[in-house]
Amino acid sequence: MSLDLHAAKPDSATQIVRKNFTDTVVSSLRTFGRAVDLAQQSVGGSFSDIARRQFQWRETLVQAWRLIMVTAIPAVLMAIPFGVIVSVQVGNLIHSLGADSMLGATGGLGVIKQGAPIATGFLLGGAGAAAIAADLGARTIREEIDALNTMGINPVHRLVIPRMVAMLIVAP
Repeated sequence: MSLDLHAAKPDSATQIVRKNFTDTVVSSLRTFGRAVDLAQQSVGGSFSDIARRQFQWRETLVQAWRLIMVTAIPAVLMAIPFGVIVSVQVGNLIHSLGADSMLGATGGLGVIKQGAPIATGFLLGGAGAAAIAADLGARTIREEIDALNTMGINPVHRLVIPRMVAMLIVAP
């Protein structure tokens, strides 16, 4: 008995690719839906927690301090090279205009107007969010999230909302 590999359906490779693509798209949409649901719970829950005076203010302040510690030093370290880049790029233009005495002010203004918001956005989006995700992921692995659910404590209200509000406080 010989096996003919080419005797299988001619569309089988196409069907496999189509199924994998469909599964990937459906999985992505489900993940996006869960993220939207979590965002909706977080925003609605924060307002309801504040209205019911059950908001986790202490946890929010602790998380805000952690975010500042994670993002402040790297923001300064990013702002310095950004200031150098602005000074070098704008220096020739300012020199050609004969306003060499304005170079320092222009570099400082560039860092304040452009560098600080970019650095803050990158650091909060990267380092801060990664620290929060790592913390929540570790809690999930240690089954702390399941323990909160078992005790009747909503993990979104206890863990997610204070971190979200802390990011909103630290961002400006």
